[in-house]
Amino acid sequence: MQYPENENYRGLGFDKPLLNNAELPLEEAYPSPLASPESFGHSGFTGTFVWADPVKNLTFIFLSNRVYPSRDHRKLYSLDIRQALQDVFYKADGLSIHN
Repeated sequence: MQYPENENYRGLGFDKPLLNNAELPLEEAYPSPLASPESFGHSGFTGTFVWADPVKNLTFIFLSNRVYPSRDHRKLYSLDIRQALQDVFYKADGLSIHN
């Protein structure tokens, strides 16, 4: 269950895609505009990210440590690196929900 009126995209402890995710550009989508509505995952404080998409039979795991050597590293977020990489995997395998 999601609570969009509170800008909450969590569902039973995991993140869920935004309700209008497929219609959004990469910079605004979460996690990727190509993720199916049934997908779920979690992003961690250090930049780690795991996302499972049972419809597309895809599991994406991104391990990172943005807090080393300091917590000032913000490019992981400002450049949407995780979303962009996830998009690459969806597109590489023809998993786009628009197919």
